[in-house]
Amino acid sequence: MSDQVALVVDDDEDLREIMCRLLRRVGYAPVTAGCATEALACLRDGHVDVLVTDLGLPHVDGVGLADAARSLRPGLPVLYVTGTPKAEVDRLRLVPDGEPVLTKPFTAATLTAAVRAAMSGSYHHTGS
Repeated sequence: MSDQVALVVDDDEDLREIMCRLLRRVGYAPVTAGCATEALACLRDGHVDVLVTDLGLPHVDGVGLADAARSLRPGLPVLYVTGTPKAEVDRLRLVPDGEPVLTKPFTAATLTAAVRAAMSGSYHHTGS
């Protein structure tokens, strides 16, 4: 893999840094943002191959961010990360049908697999 850029967005700085460290180990070039505003600035200013976003961001949630990001970059792969159980995400329809969701806690392997699958369009739910 040739340093594909993963934009990692989470308001929890520690989790954001952990995800970046894990993605860097497997060859991604992570860029970080702590909120939707910072993330959109990153998307306007540089190349991004995949958006990895917390679903529960303050002010603009992950879905709102993904919508805005895709208006700037149509077709941008998005992986939503959440502490909400997948069954609850589905029941409440928190993300559009078929969109990839990775539930916390997750391992390095499940994060890596979920990002790769989101980028290839072959995502199947991973996590608890």
